[in-house]
Amino acid sequence: MALVFLVLALTAVSWALWKFRRPLGLELSGGQTVGEVTYDDAHDAQPPPQFRLSARSSFTPPDALPLKTRQYFFAPGEGIFYAELLATLAGSSFRVFPKARLDTIFQFTAPVPGLNLSRLAEHSVGFLVVEMPEFQPVLGLMLENGSAKHTGPGGPPDDPAMIALAFRSAHLPLLQIDAKRQIEADDLYKLMAPYLLRS
Repeated sequence: MALVFLVLALTAVSWALWKFRRPLGLELSGGQTVGEVTYDDAHDAQPPPQFRLSARSSFTPPDALPLKTRQYFFAPGEGIFYAELLATLAGSSFRVFPKARLDTIFQFTAPVPGLNLSRLAEHSVGFLVVEMPEFQPVLGLMLENGSAKHTGPGGPPDDPAMIALAFRSAHLPLLQIDAKRQIEADDLYKLMAPYLLRS
């Protein structure tokens, strides 16, 4: 009889503990409590893939890099030409950007063996005219014997043939102007007008 009473008592205590149980949690400042974390919660709490560290993320940036600021941004002749471009397009719906990389202008419509966007990123056109407000590219300009130069110490030079091929393939006009030519805003507008007016 005592054994039966003991079993009933243990059963009642177990039921009471289960009924009024409190989940284990962490108490935060302010009295807030974080409930127990289930497996699903832990999985959902993982950061997005782009923020997770992979096994290959072994690069630790140094405290400093061997860099210095360039003493110039434009090659000889480009600064004057850029000023004329700004004067030509002043008050219009067009804007001009210098040193526009090809991979920011074009995108592939089909795979090309041995060629990808990183290859296009190696080259830039001297100046890109876009139409506002969509920033739609309408015209490229390149100074011959002036824009083709190394992008950095030991870096590959811009390839005028590759630049011309890209513009021609995308049916985007490209004007190639002799860097030695002294061109003013009025003359520059006459060269650009046929391409700007048809956009």
